[in-house]
Amino acid sequence: MPKLCKILLLCTILCFMFNTVAFATTVDLGPDYPVKQPDNSYWCWAACDRSIIIQYKGTAPYLPTLANYVWQTLRGETGDAPQSMGATVDETRATLIEYDISCSRWFDDLSWAACQSQINNECLCIAFFFPSSGSGHAELLCGWSNTWPWGDRVKYMEPIDGDTYWTSYSNFANGSIVGSGYSWGSSIFDCEED
Repeated sequence: MPKLCKILLLCTILCFMFNTVAFATTVDLGPDYPVKQPDNSYWCWAACDRSIIIQYKGTAPYLPTLANYVWQTLRGETGDAPQSMGATVDETRATLIEYDISCSRWFDDLSWAACQSQINNECLCIAFFFPSSGSGHAELLCGWSNTWPWGDRVKYMEPIDGDTYWTSYSNFANGSIVGSGYSWGSSIFDCEED
């Protein structure tokens, strides 16, 4: 191959690499303080709430306090909240509002563009996944990336272990990160400190 062809080929490859890097974006909000739900509990919603409250306030009540707010104040029960207690989307949202975090809810998933917009505006989101029957699960959406060659990806906090993970937006949206038969059915978004 003539020297000129080799130089042109090298320049083309370098231009492609620099253009790809220039258009790749990653936005990562943390969370600064990921929260693990207690083993064998249904407090994934409370772990997500606590992470959001800490993100905006710097401190937050512990999970039993958040669970007791739902159990005692919203449901009118006595005693401590059992770890087998889950919470509805509205109860999860009401708990955030109680701790001066305004937010919106949507009974559906968030589009890829909506996920990007929320994270770009420094808003953590809670995604609620529901099976065809049984208990649901909450995950905290906290980042996005469109870096080549991986494509559109989201970062989420898994309350079961308190760790964060990256997955494709399609795997997140179709619920496969939670398990077979789950789908993203509701969202809490537009979170901000009052």
